[in-house]
Amino acid sequence: MRYTSVCVSAAIATFGIATISVAADDALFYNGRGNAYMYKHDYDRAIVDFEQAIRLDPKFAKAYNGRGATYFRKGDYDRAMSDYDRAIQLDPKYAVTYVNRGYVYEQKSDYRRAIADYDQALKLDPNNAFARLNRERVLALLAGKRSGPAPAEQRSLSEQALKALREKIRVHWKPDPSISSQPDQYRVAIRFHLNRDGRLSAPMEVRSKGTGPLYQSAVEAAKRAIELSQPFDMLSPSTYDLWETVEINFDPGTFSIFGSIFGPR
Repeated sequence: MRYTSVCVSAAIATFGIATISVAADDALFYNGRGNAYMYKHDYDRAIVDFEQAIRLDPKFAKAYNGRGATYFRKGDYDRAMSDYDRAIQLDPKYAVTYVNRGYVYEQKSDYRRAIADYDQALKLDPNNAFARLNRERVLALLAGKRSGPAPAEQRSLSEQALKALREKIRVHWKPDPSISSQPDQYRVAIRFHLNRDGRLSAPMEVRSKGTGPLYQSAVEAAKRAIELSQPFDMLSPSTYDLWETVEINFDPGTFSIFGSIFGPR
């Protein structure tokens, strides 16, 4: 089944009606509607709802995590970090927040602290594929630093290409909106290999495992997004050795896509 913005709008409407008519003082409803707004990229309204959830329940760790994820999507890493810190203080056993904060540390190039957060997430949830894959990525970055930096033009190319590739995939990513309430069960990591023309050269590899009943649906939504995004024409054939292998992580908790570009297999 395909999901569109119409489904998200319906979810927002449902949460709105429930909040007004059933539980105007229930933080859970505002948190749920905040997630729905975030899915629709309506970040300002999402923040308003997360803040209302926090006002109603100042110890609601997931509302802080949701607001932090929204700030992250807006590029406000400092506020995202502050909210993740508070969420961890309130619920130090919720592995998802450590993964989210670890990724903020990555954006700040604080790789040691990123690894520490991923380690803690894995301690709490040994099956958390995103924590494991993110940790592997950071260790590879650190190994590259020890062996010497790549030429500036190559680093710039990889970063720009990866950003453009992610944005193209994001347009086609249509997961079931309901999975956002339990993102730790539905994060999907896909590794794929490309030909020089920017098209898939082999079957995609699922690098993550999920426990939710809709996990296979989440996997298919991720694969479909990659398939529909072909060809990846933002990648130059002259630098094929930089992007032959790509790994993309789909995070329904923050409705974001991130990943890495590798050289040949």
